[in-house]
Amino acid sequence: MRWRLISGALLWICAAQGSANAQETDHSFFLWSQNSISVLPYGSGFTVDSSEQAALTFEHSHASLIGDMYLFIDYYEYLNDGGGNNWYGEIGPRLSLGKVFGEDFSIGSSSFGVTDVLIATQYERGSDADEAEAALIGAGFDLALPNFSFAQLN
Repeated sequence: MRWRLISGALLWICAAQGSANAQETDHSFFLWSQNSISVLPYGSGFTVDSSEQAALTFEHSHASLIGDMYLFIDYYEYLNDGGGNNWYGEIGPRLSLGKVFGEDFSIGSSSFGVTDVLIATQYERGSDADEAEAALIGAGFDLALPNFSFAQLN
């Protein structure tokens, strides 16, 4: 599939759903979610793959009653060097121990410290699994830091 748009144009679509009012989200599994699609129709000077390429990126993130998740998928269309295409994506769901067990795992104060402990996972994959594939699992921490809306360590 070949796709091209006007050179230099950037299309960004972002749709958010959810509510800041907790009473409205009490009956929903998802607390909030956000999706975006970005299109870079032309770029040049790349040293890896084709020197001229276009890119399409889809991103999704959400928080739920049991944790959160972030994923993205990049699709590349090579515009010279014989054409072709490629893709790469990552998905990173995290399971919140505080939310699942209804316990307070915070350490420190509400303005500085750990606010939750999570099981953090990550799966990474490219169009050729022999060149790009990884599955990871470990600990994750939600942090409270001054002057930050949110901070995470995985």
